[in-house]
Amino acid sequence: MMDEQGTFETMVAGLVEFIHGKGKAGINKQLDEAKDEESLAKAVGTIAFTLTQEAAQQAKSAKQELSMDILLGVATEVIDALSRVLAVKRRLPKDVETFGKKALIFAIHAYLMTSKPSPEEQEEAKAMLAEMQQGGMVDEAVGQLDELGKQTGTDAFADVKPKQAPMAEGIQRGLMGAT
Repeated sequence: MMDEQGTFETMVAGLVEFIHGKGKAGINKQLDEAKDEESLAKAVGTIAFTLTQEAAQQAKSAKQELSMDILLGVATEVIDALSRVLAVKRRLPKDVETFGKKALIFAIHAYLMTSKPSPEEQEEAKAMLAEMQQGGMVDEAVGQLDELGKQTGTDAFADVKPKQAPMAEGIQRGLMGAT
């Protein structure tokens, strides 16, 4: 059985190969359809989510469990690979860091809207949030998400409904200290 680092590297290499190979035409079409920076970040985030989700499903079929850290790392690497594609097309926004954050937010949002986390994932998320809360990172992250939302004219928290996103309900319970 492969260790997490090996699994991560294998997943990223396979997805980057797909981006520049079999998936190139479809990915380029989606990127070309994006007309502004916001729709471009959404397209990149959606592609990153879709590819990461597919890779995770394949790993699960092979009886490999992936941590949330691995999935976030894979999504981040996919966003970086797609950003390099945009750079070649001369469409990468000047503020690459903010663009990458926006794309990652779209990817995470897509994940939250489409997944039902396992009890292990819920516990892992609660533990991560508790650690982040103690370090003051939750308030900082909420502030950053809120600021990005203001910049793009959206409410970063408007679409999160417990009925649609069970993980959001778990996160809220974790922050409130309820079980």
